[in-house]
Amino acid sequence: MSYSADNTGNNGMYQDMVDLHNATARTRSETVPTSPPPVFSAAKMAKMGVFAEKPLTQPAAVPHNTEAKPAAAKKSKDSEKRTEPSNFYDWLFESYKRMEKGDPSGAWQAALKTLEYDTTEPDLFVPLCQQFEPAKRRQLAHSAMQKTPGDSDAYQYLWVEVALSYWYEGNFKEACAEYETILKQKYLDPCLIPMLYNSLSMCYEALGRYKEAEQKYLEIDNRESVIKARARSGDIEGAVELMRKGMALSEPAVSNALEETLLCCLGRPTENIALRIAELLELDSDWPYKDFMLGIMQLVESKGAVGYQRLERFLRVAKSSEHEWAITLRWEIGVATDVLSGYGA
Repeated sequence: MSYSADNTGNNGMYQDMVDLHNATARTRSETVPTSPPPVFSAAKMAKMGVFAEKPLTQPAAVPHNTEAKPAAAKKSKDSEKRTEPSNFYDWLFESYKRMEKGDPSGAWQAALKTLEYDTTEPDLFVPLCQQFEPAKRRQLAHSAMQKTPGDSDAYQYLWVEVALSYWYEGNFKEACAEYETILKQKYLDPCLIPMLYNSLSMCYEALGRYKEAEQKYLEIDNRESVIKARARSGDIEGAVELMRKGMALSEPAVSNALEETLLCCLGRPTENIALRIAELLELDSDWPYKDFMLGIMQLVESKGAVGYQRLERFLRVAKSSEHEWAITLRWEIGVATDVLSGYGA
């Protein structure tokens, strides 16, 4: 499905975007391209039956009467019947409830029913789409887009869902095409652009188009991903050269560890390797790439068992995410696998 480059815009729904330069940026190149989660107000969630200050229905007060008539104790047949959802919000919440109960087919049917109603909050379609496998995710997003004004924030959210559905199918070429087209739209929110460039770059990497990935990463000053893309292309020496020419990361310990790890891959560890390991271990947070770097450096530093365990944990976590880390960390998975297979040989 194609869209006109002149009919969309964005007015700021992406206010919750994660800053690509904060401490969590260390994991940005280790995750699948993602759309930022919509921000729902308490009032909006209350309409969905979530965080409501009181139950959606309350029994009427019954005066105390010890001699109530038998007929009053009987429930009518109508009251015993389950009331079918009758509006957008009811069907929306019904879809979530059915999915939670392990009924994806019923959840899908309920999601389709939401399309039969008008809503002033089409952004609620976004998390609804995210419940389903890629083909249904894309189908629902496409249908919701037809009901959503092209110049609305929600339209952009839904379009990103289309791109993401192709990623999860492994159709990186089509995902690239979607992200490229979204980026051509007018009036994109400035906060949205880094996320789109990052996601597009990751698609380029998945296709082996490393030079293009580097260029896009550079446009949003994502230095860590530029360096990694260079190494993943097979030019590890070039990646080290980039760092030595001043392309350092915002976190010195991570920057130093990454350079040392790349040098270890080249068989040229430095005398500072023990210091680099210690600096990285001092960081409180854990993430897969930390295990990868520590594992490589510790094996080289002759702390075999510790390094081996680190790399094993890295591989276990990375491979467990078939459509995410298993794709974005393919080079690192290959390096770790080769190192472990030769360990002790």
